[in-house]
Amino acid sequence: MITPYSKFKTKEDIIEQLETNKEFVYSICDNVIYIMKSCIDVDEGNYLVLDANKATVLGLFNKQYRLFRHFIECYKSDKIEICVILQRIIYEAFLKMRYLINNGKVAQKQYRVYSYRNRWEVYEHTNNTEIAHGYFNVRNSKFLLDLEEEGVSIDDIKKSNKPFPNMDKLIAELEVNKEQKGDNVFYKSLYGIPSDSIHSDWGEIRQLYLEKAAPNEYFVDIDKVNDGHYRHLMPFTDILIESTMSYIEWSKPYGYDLSAFKSLLSEFRRIIALIMECVFDEYNSENSKYMYE
Repeated sequence: MITPYSKFKTKEDIIEQLETNKEFVYSICDNVIYIMKSCIDVDEGNYLVLDANKATVLGLFNKQYRLFRHFIECYKSDKIEICVILQRIIYEAFLKMRYLINNGKVAQKQYRVYSYRNRWEVYEHTNNTEIAHGYFNVRNSKFLLDLEEEGVSIDDIKKSNKPFPNMDKLIAELEVNKEQKGDNVFYKSLYGIPSDSIHSDWGEIRQLYLEKAAPNEYFVDIDKVNDGHYRHLMPFTDILIESTMSYIEWSKPYGYDLSAFKSLLSEFRRIIALIMECVFDEYNSENSKYMYE
């Protein structure tokens, strides 16, 4: 397949592009977004209609598409603090989607039913009490209506005492070599550290919301701009490519054959690999250059 990227065969071929043409990197991201949208909106005249279990996968993929689109918009505007927050959320949706694809109907129903536990606990504490009026009455009525529409009972929720796997377990199952021993380093690096942005931990505050005046002294620059770098953008875009490929394979029996997109996605993945070779070469020759984690 001939594409605008076909002429780039080696990392040397793209170095000039990385140094002088920011749109070169953005074009890959924009094309991935276009393909993700095309996989969802495959027919302007018809929707892909799935039952509740299968719709878990469709919904999680749509969430990744929508949030990744906003992620790129923020990245282009140097709003990296927002990108870091979105990164964790998108990655979680990606892992859950892959788990549901791999484990099918049983896991998809477990995911749906267990998701109601928090609402059920509120219902249990507010139903048939003196506060069961106004806000809580509306909330509980909508909760019962949702259960009725989905064919889920209160007993189903009570019996769903097996939690949906947490992120540590999902990463261990989906991202880590099963023979690997010891701590799950992938969990800590891919999910644990980015979670700083959700929990407002010191590492994120120090790097994104403060400026250093001297050792152990900080100040606020109200006009601070957090510039991004493609060394962060490209690996994350590769995750969305992997997600889209998984979705394409999964969706074959339920709608349209989207396999034509896979060769384009593979081409993007090839270019991303070349870009990351340049990043590692730069880091190895000058390892103080990339100080931001």
